[in-house]
Amino acid sequence: MRFRDLIKKHKPLIFVVLETRVSSSRAKLVYSRISLRGRHIVEVEGFSGGIWIFWDSDIIQVSILKSHAQFIHARVKQGDESPNRQKRVELWDQLKEITEGVNWPWLLAGDFNSIVSMNEKSRGAPFDHNSAAPFRDAINDL
Repeated sequence: MRFRDLIKKHKPLIFVVLETRVSSSRAKLVYSRISLRGRHIVEVEGFSGGIWIFWDSDIIQVSILKSHAQFIHARVKQGDESPNRQKRVELWDQLKEITEGVNWPWLLAGDFNSIVSMNEKSRGAPFDHNSAAPFRDAINDL
């Protein structure tokens, strides 16, 4: 299946291709034909390597922190988690709903303004097991 077809069908916010073995000029051609407007391309070295990362710049922010022939270190951000407990629970419920149809590896990362255990607490108000339960349950359900 072609990249354009995959992107059209699955509508990812971010799309990464490893070991492309394809020149950056070809990557730019692919980029011009897909709907994802953000991009970072690591050039092929000889007949190996090549990393392409494309993203929907209207929805997520990608900051390339370091780029190397064998990796891209990036910060990916989509919105902020609310400090409001009820809104966080709504977010976790939405994330659980999304994962119900996912049967492949995926990644969720960020600052969730929540902790799972006392080990994650360093200062401030005392740890509350009851407050941590919804986030812990959400993680376990994902």
